[in-house]
Amino acid sequence: MQHTEKVIPAKDYHQAFDLLLQVATREISARYRGAILGLFASLINPLMMLATYAVVFGWIFNGHYYLKPAETRADYVAALFCGLVIFNYFSECLNRAPTLILANPNYVKKVVFPLELIPVSANVAALFHLGVSAIPLIGAILLFGGGLTPGAAWALIILIPLVLLSQGVLWMLAAFGVFVRDVGLLTGTFAQILMFGSAVFYRISSLPQPFQKIIALNPLAQITEMARSALIAGIAPDFRVFAAVLGFSALFCLLGYEFFKRCRPAFADVI
Repeated sequence: MQHTEKVIPAKDYHQAFDLLLQVATREISARYRGAILGLFASLINPLMMLATYAVVFGWIFNGHYYLKPAETRADYVAALFCGLVIFNYFSECLNRAPTLILANPNYVKKVVFPLELIPVSANVAALFHLGVSAIPLIGAILLFGGGLTPGAAWALIILIPLVLLSQGVLWMLAAFGVFVRDVGLLTGTFAQILMFGSAVFYRISSLPQPFQKIIALNPLAQITEMARSALIAGIAPDFRVFAAVLGFSALFCLLGYEFFKRCRPAFADVI
């Protein structure tokens, strides 16, 4: 049976934007519905992870990023937290993507709705949580890290490829998860492996030469390293690296959207 899907015309950006805000707001509010701690609940997990990793890598293994000539323990912890905030955002998108369409069957079968907005709304919600997690990070830098430099503004620019890469993952896995339900069981394990390959606990240049070349191919590792250097030490990114990561992320985002668009007509037959 063929299903004809009606969507909002592409030219009607205002209506699509309103729908996006409604869905994203509903998703954010649903996460905190009934939670006693409210928004603070979003900080508990990254703060607990930060405390654990700071003790293990900072005190036991005496870790350093060497972003500043005289790096303090506070600088190290802030740099570590910066990497965790970035990775947690990407991990949230990765883990949520496979079930996004499956969790909203009414949008597929009964409601005239542009389904591509569901992964976008998940990205907006993840960005909101990233912003919440960034509040104590900025506070710690201001209080204990000597303050922000003008170069820290580069961190906002560096987030652009991160958002594009995450959106491509959301579109691609949201569509793939409709047909292959097992993919949702694998993303958690993959995220744990990816964390150690994304330069969260180290700088790429500190690795042995063969591993440097491998990790350097990971766009998430490059984004983490550039954002951490900008925010903690005010170091501008290497523009060739940034351009390469931005180009790859934009291309992956377009490929993810195209894959989602081609799979979309078959969603109603599977769900």
